[in-house]
Amino acid sequence: MLDAVIMLWLNLGHLFTDLNQGALPLMLPLLQKSLGLSYTATGAIVLASQISSSIVQPLFGYYSDRRSMLWIMPLGILVTGMGIGLAGIASNYPVLLLAVLLSGLGAASFHPEASKVAFLIGGPRRASAMSIFYVGGNLGFGLGPLLATALIGWFGLPGMLGVIAPSALMALGLRASFPRIVRVTGEGLKHHSRVPGREIWSTLFSRPVMLLVLVVSIRSWVQMGVVNFIPLWYVNYLGGSQPFISRVVTAFLIGGAVGTLVGGPVSDSLGRKPVIALSLALMMPLLYLLIHTRGAWMLVVSGIAGFVLVSTYSVTVVFGQELMPKLLGIASGLMMGFAIGTGGIGATVLGRIADVWGMPVALWCIIVLPVLGFALSLLLPRDAAEVIAAGAKEEKAGSYVQSPTRAGESCCSK
Repeated sequence: MLDAVIMLWLNLGHLFTDLNQGALPLMLPLLQKSLGLSYTATGAIVLASQISSSIVQPLFGYYSDRRSMLWIMPLGILVTGMGIGLAGIASNYPVLLLAVLLSGLGAASFHPEASKVAFLIGGPRRASAMSIFYVGGNLGFGLGPLLATALIGWFGLPGMLGVIAPSALMALGLRASFPRIVRVTGEGLKHHSRVPGREIWSTLFSRPVMLLVLVVSIRSWVQMGVVNFIPLWYVNYLGGSQPFISRVVTAFLIGGAVGTLVGGPVSDSLGRKPVIALSLALMMPLLYLLIHTRGAWMLVVSGIAGFVLVSTYSVTVVFGQELMPKLLGIASGLMMGFAIGTGGIGATVLGRIADVWGMPVALWCIIVLPVLGFALSLLLPRDAAEVIAAGAKEEKAGSYVQSPTRAGESCCSK
């Protein structure tokens, strides 16, 4: 039975952390204009955010596997809020990048430890537990654009300093829940991994894990394209309304939050691979419709697209944990951080494409990417048990080959 109080605090912490991160896309058009940035420079801001908040997460996961670091969760929430608040008053591009990096590091420190706690209290329902944990983050990303629109509308970009105080309050609240977390997950928190470095690397570079990382990376490229470049295209290329496109992004991300609740339980019944493949297969027509509809229909399509794409987020995290059962923190950091964070690289590439060939070409790249992801998803194993069984068989065969033969018996005798 999931502990409802702990799940509530984890979700609130996840919500506040990703709410700050979710505010950045709606800040980009104003930051671009106020600092005179190119699309490439704007994409580099997204890259800085993704590198610091996501790509370095496996490092935090590595240490999370070796020792309990509950204290890093409230610290991460506070630092994330401080970074995004300071970004609003950045006077030049280097200061802006430093503020975004600070905010990202706060997010990177929060996620592996929090996801490990969610896994420990999930028991046999860990996919459902991870889905619930993800809802907080998805809601945060969905509400972030609305919060940014309100604060900037009232006070301009300096209004983003307003996120610091609630972030600090949330950090204090999560810290107060530590005694209950220790009481419920105490034995699990005392179990720390001591997997040899060679085994860690062989696991990370195994074919199933690498395929899953590639699929999650492509999915991240698509999401970063939707939440960062569709607003730029709509406001700067079409001359559309900033408040309206903020609602479109919010519909996409809140649709994703709902999809997360569905994706985990469905994957428990149908398997991880079918859910991932179906999601990517549906994304190309949905993205095509998204940029060819207007008004209320654009909101509807955006919500459906978010539901379909983001529904696999908890699925891929649990799939990664199941493929790497001895490395839960690293698996969480890899799937929640590194693979998702490569979307920042995609954002930089898309920004360069928009600068050289125009925004419509960049949008077509976003539409076509899910086809590649779908093709790779077909190569995934159906479930982790299949991979683990194959690994055990190979290990047993290797042990047999290396074992001494009995006297008078050839190693090749039948």
